[in-house]
Amino acid sequence: MAPRITVVTPSFNQGRFLEQTILSVLEQNYPNVEYFVVDGGSSDNSVDIIRKYSSDITWWVSERDKGQTDALIKGFSRASGDVLGWINSDDFLEPGALNSVGLAYGKNPGSLIAGNVKLFSDSTGRERLLRQRRLEFEHMVRIWTRRSFYSQPGVFFPRSAYIAAGGLDRSLHYCMDHDLMVRLLRTCPVHYLDDVLARARQHAASKTCSQSGHMVAESCVVARRYLSEVAGGGRLLSAWCLKAYILRCAVARLYHGAPAAVWPVLKELGRSPR
Repeated sequence: MAPRITVVTPSFNQGRFLEQTILSVLEQNYPNVEYFVVDGGSSDNSVDIIRKYSSDITWWVSERDKGQTDALIKGFSRASGDVLGWINSDDFLEPGALNSVGLAYGKNPGSLIAGNVKLFSDSTGRERLLRQRRLEFEHMVRIWTRRSFYSQPGVFFPRSAYIAAGGLDRSLHYCMDHDLMVRLLRTCPVHYLDDVLARARQHAASKTCSQSGHMVAESCVVARRYLSEVAGGGRLLSAWCLKAYILRCAVARLYHGAPAAVWPVLKELGRSPR
């Protein structure tokens, strides 16, 4: 039998994109999928769109929550799939993505399945292929080396590993996926696919574009949590490498005319490794 795949879509006031996201999951033609949509109490047309497809959605809810991470935890707590993944309400899966994931997982049980993601912009028409590479514990912690590249919509993971790792950290709002990946990579091998599994939309209201300073800052929080596990005798050097990385990120945001993104980054400079 095809392994069961659970897909969760967290959403809040993303009605202009949500229908495309939902259809990208429902039209996968994969024989063993459960799909949850967790809406944070949207005030736009999101609930109308969800209701339109409710007969094909395994479970959905629209209620006030504590943000994206809380919504994902709520969805994954109901999951019965062998494999878990999520697709945000402004992104969408490529046709055949779940078939590729299911086939790969069936041959590589217990592995993370990592496929490519295409970044795109509706406003400019530009597209860029994001290839997952070197998803390893040490490289994911040493973010200043830029040796690994990770894109969340293209990664699916075993539910058993998710539970064993402790699930998502509700205290993280921007890099909860990075933190989860670090913990999963302690035990899970990675199987790479050359297929494009998902498309990630770049737009002004997305976290990646509008809150880049907070994302960089939280990525440093995540890295700092695990420095002692990878640095060994060079922990102090790694801590200074992380500080240099933070400073470079702050300068880059000033250079690109985003001064509002600088302060969240600079606040990380004064923090000590855990």
